[in-house]
Amino acid sequence: MAIDDVTEVKREGKALAAAKSEAERANIGKSRFLAAASHDLRHPLQTITLLQGMLEKRAHDEATLKLLHRLDETVSTMASMLDKLLDINQLEAGIVRPAIIDFPIKGLLDELRTEFTYHTATSGLAWRVVPSSLTVRSDPRLLEQIIRNLLSNAVKYTNEGQLLLGCRRRGDKLRIEVWDTGPGIPELELQGNYSPPLRRFDSGVGH
Repeated sequence: MAIDDVTEVKREGKALAAAKSEAERANIGKSRFLAAASHDLRHPLQTITLLQGMLEKRAHDEATLKLLHRLDETVSTMASMLDKLLDINQLEAGIVRPAIIDFPIKGLLDELRTEFTYHTATSGLAWRVVPSSLTVRSDPRLLEQIIRNLLSNAVKYTNEGQLLLGCRRRGDKLRIEVWDTGPGIPELELQGNYSPPLRRFDSGVGH
């Protein structure tokens, strides 16, 4: 007769169940926090938009109107980022699913080119977007947010040089790449060989 002591197995099972339950509670708490934060931050953005509209009506010189137009674009971008943040949070929580469609990548690239022209100029970086006429299959809002995060990190950590956004077709995939002249990840933090500062995201090519 063989007798197996399952006490340790049961203890580990209970510990895993407790850890899973705690992670689920933390995820729910994070979802509620981000939803509340997104809601609260929309109010000051709406106020800024109203003030910007009032100032635009009173301004007459071209230089001031140009700055106000830039302010309007910045506020619109912030509002869009908040919406996408909430979308990603809901996606992680399993509340929503990606809306996968076929769409031309050109519109997204043009929007990001305009958005980051100001950021790169103020950072003293050369900024280039390689045009593409291909159609991709993805969620346009979530894909835009992913690329925007890559570009934001590149601008943040690149002190000089240039920043490039482009696409390369690989079979039935479209590889979206962000190149920069930043320092990259410190070598001590890398597992394996050092690679140049390249950030990539693959998306399916639509037909």
